[in-house]
Amino acid sequence: RAAYGFPTTDVFDITGVPGAQEADFQGVRIYTSAACPQEVHGAILGKYIAAGGPLAAGLPTTDETTVPGGNAAGRMNTFTSANIYWSPWTGAHIINGAILAKYLDKGGAGAFGFPATDIYNIPGVPGATECDLQYARIYSSAAGTNEVHGAILSKYLVMGGPQARGLPKTDESTPAGIP
Repeated sequence: RAAYGFPTTDVFDITGVPGAQEADFQGVRIYTSAACPQEVHGAILGKYIAAGGPLAAGLPTTDETTVPGGNAAGRMNTFTSANIYWSPWTGAHIINGAILAKYLDKGGAGAFGFPATDIYNIPGVPGATECDLQYARIYSSAAGTNEVHGAILSKYLVMGGPQARGLPKTDESTPAGIP
């Protein structure tokens, strides 16, 4: 009771999400489904609700937890269709789909830091999306999803980024023969 506060609603069914229920407390919202109950609170809950909640991101599959490989100050919840990350430096941001898969494949917060933006459409580049991270950017389109970071990212942005140079065709990598 001390962590969650007192209940502010009864348990109720979530419209449009068969078999799912929720209950609100003073400091947290708990979602339940056939899997098990999971809690979402604070800035992550605010982002989740703003993004459309269970209808957009799915139900939570974890309680809020520390971020694997990330700074201990950061937190996250996983949902059936997205992840939401929070840090005191970047706030709460939701990522999903191919960009989330690339982020996790490349080491997530341990490699690129926390998401600094939600995924957004790239102005002037039809069909392309981007997510800005603390130390990298991930670009995605029908042609693929690739990351750029460090000095190459800095140069790419100075030269006009995707609007002037197009989207990256590969992830950043070390050329063959260079240790």
